[in-house]
Amino acid sequence: MLSGTEIPEKYLMLKCVHLQKLLTKKSDLLTKKENELANKEKMIEELLADKKKREDTNIEKKLWSCQKELSDCKREIKCLLGEKLVYESVSGKYESQIKNLNEELKKFKLTKK
Repeated sequence: MLSGTEIPEKYLMLKCVHLQKLLTKKSDLLTKKENELANKEKMIEELLADKKKREDTNIEKKLWSCQKELSDCKREIKCLLGEKLVYESVSGKYESQIKNLNEELKKFKLTKK
C-alpha cells in the first residue's frame, strides 16, 4: 500500500531525473557552443594573420614602388645634370665668341674712323 508521501517522493525523483537530463543536455549544448566559439576565435586569428600578411605584402609593394620611383628620379637628375653641364659648356663657348666678336667689332670701328 502506498502512503501519501510516496507519490511526492516519486514525483520529486522523476523531476530530479528530468532536471539531470536537462542539465546534461544544457552542458552538452554549452560544450558545443564553447567549441564553436573557440573555432570562430581561431578563424578570426587566422583571418587577422592573413590580413596582416596582405598588408605587409602591400607595404612591400609600396616600398618597392617608391624605391623604383626614387631610382628613376635619381637617373633623371643625373641626365639633367649632364645636359646642364653640356649647356654650360656651350654657353661658355658662346660667351667667349661673343666677347671676341665684340672686341673685333670695337677694333673694326676704331680702324674705320
